[in-house]
Amino acid sequence: MAILMYCILLAVIQSGSHAFEFTVGGQNEWEVPNDTNTEIYNEWAGRSRFKVGDSLVFVYNSNEDSVLQVTHQNYLSCNTSDPIAQFKDGYTVFKLPHPGSFFFISGASGHCQKSQKLQVVVLAIRGVTPPSPPPLFPPVPAPAPAPVLPAPVPAPAPAPLIMRKTPAPSPSPSMVPAVPPTSTGVPAAPLLKSAGFMCGLLISVCVFIL
Repeated sequence: MAILMYCILLAVIQSGSHAFEFTVGGQNEWEVPNDTNTEIYNEWAGRSRFKVGDSLVFVYNSNEDSVLQVTHQNYLSCNTSDPIAQFKDGYTVFKLPHPGSFFFISGASGHCQKSQKLQVVVLAIRGVTPPSPPPLFPPVPAPAPAPVLPAPVPAPAPAPLIMRKTPAPSPSPSMVPAVPPTSTGVPAAPLLKSAGFMCGLLISVCVFIL
């Protein structure tokens, strides 16, 4: 639908003014200029006003000559090996499709070097800008940016492990072997007998003395 509207609008723009056909060189054919006026074609183009939709008519002998549409660089260097378009019918009608410059040279060997060349400047329609053609394919949406992830938080360092020395357990009283008491005294009964004997002896001595 958009392409159809573009074509219709372009046709309306081109039909806004009458199109004309211009015979290249005026009454002269498309041929090598004579020695007295080597710029005949460009002087003729400078006196004319070309608009979009106008046509250039090249009249020439198809057995001896041709028309090449070329780039500006090839126009300056007279390079015939890489033309944009080539015509050999002897009566070439070239319709000017858009504003800008168009360059033509002869396809015959040596003719371009002898000034058989033409530069045409097509004027834009005043107050009207030709619409740009719609894109052939819909634009592809740009991919969504990747989410920004937060920087990882470093894990806390583990607490240092403190090695505490555990005291050795004291031996249980039940584990210590009982030592039987050692007796250093004399049995009680013999001691009593000994004390009674001494007392009796002392009493006897005292009585004797008295």
